Amino acid sequence: MEPSTIDEELDRTETRLADVETALARLEQGSYTLCERCGGVIDDGQLALDPTERTCGAHGEGSEGS
Repeated sequence: MEPSTIDEELDRTETRLADVETALARLEQGSYTLCERCGGVIDDGQLALDPTERTCGAHGEGSEGS
């Protein structure tokens, strides 16, 4: 692997780890299933696809509500 590729992979891994740590903190606080933008409930299916999801379907990446 090229050094730049290793650095990019390290950055992605560190970002993913931070996302997991945030999800665990939200779980401990009792807000794991709540959208950070509107307070609505994040769908179980959405969390099954990405356990680190922080927003509901209306506010997720690429939605008009973003």
